[in-house]
Amino acid sequence: MPDSHRETELKYVLGSAADAAALRRALGPAVEERSQQNFFFDTQDRRLLAAGAALRVRTEKCGTGPTRAWITLKCSESRPTGGLFARDELEREIPHEAAMTAAGDRNLSPLGLIPVAGDVFDAARDLVGPVAPEGLRFLGMFHTWRQVFRPNELGGMELVLDEVGAAEHFEVELELDDPSRLPAAREALEGLLRGATVAFSQGAESKFARMLRLGGITIIDYQ
Repeated sequence: MPDSHRETELKYVLGSAADAAALRRALGPAVEERSQQNFFFDTQDRRLLAAGAALRVRTEKCGTGPTRAWITLKCSESRPTGGLFARDELEREIPHEAAMTAAGDRNLSPLGLIPVAGDVFDAARDLVGPVAPEGLRFLGMFHTWRQVFRPNELGGMELVLDEVGAAEHFEVELELDDPSRLPAAREALEGLLRGATVAFSQGAESKFARMLRLGGITIIDYQ
């Protein structure tokens, strides 16, 4: 069964690579390190974008473990306020080979993925209407080097430090399983960042939105 959930997270952007290094020193060793490739697809006429949604295929390598892959439909998100992001997601793990075929072909074929992710395609069709038989077209991609920490200051919650692409962009994320914990979580996280003497600001856009905005990403014109 796919995982359907509402993702709620606090996001902060660090000022520089030096700030990211200072935060790593303050946090100590990461409990996990993950290398992620994120590929995004849309209909030829960009109906998912028009609906404020995104379809992502992600591959992830964690340490010496096997490479895994997921397909995720991200529905329209609430407008970020104060670094808080919230959106509904439908996600299913898929075979790594299927993900790499889609990434290599620059095409996400329903025929290839319906046997393992048909429910995600059904949800996309419910959102934007029919998907052409040839599938969804490649929109863009970025790489993320992710480190996971569990600092005592956050009461066991996972703090994520992401280095995105080659543009020296660094984000800190804290996912909230209970939105009522937001005030305490914000106070604790900002206190931790100030204690590490790093420059930071509240996040104002998702990584996907940043990918679309930047001129250095891969976007193909299909017209």
